[in-house]
Amino acid sequence: MSTKENYNNILNQATHIALATETLDGHTPSVRVVNFLYFEDTPNTIYIATARDTTKVREIETNNHVSFTTLPVDGADAVRVTGATATQVNEKKPELFVAMDKKIR
Repeated sequence: MSTKENYNNILNQATHIALATETLDGHTPSVRVVNFLYFEDTPNTIYIATARDTTKVREIETNNHVSFTTLPVDGADAVRVTGATATQVNEKKPELFVAMDKKIR
């Protein structure tokens, strides 16, 4: 299996990621585990779900540079990404709810 195939496989199977943002004071990293819903190979995008009124959303609105790692599933490798950019996406909600439903079952 190629590196890209392994990367895609891990991202398609992962159900959670550890997401790192910067706290609102701008001096401390903040890491939390979040539900990981969906991965699109092109344009190399992942989607997570969260409530609008969370601290992580406020942190991302202040500084949208994030890092994350997948949590290993069944002893699999993990994908680690640094320096990613987070963007709020509401127009894909129906598609993402379908993806979430498939992944969680």
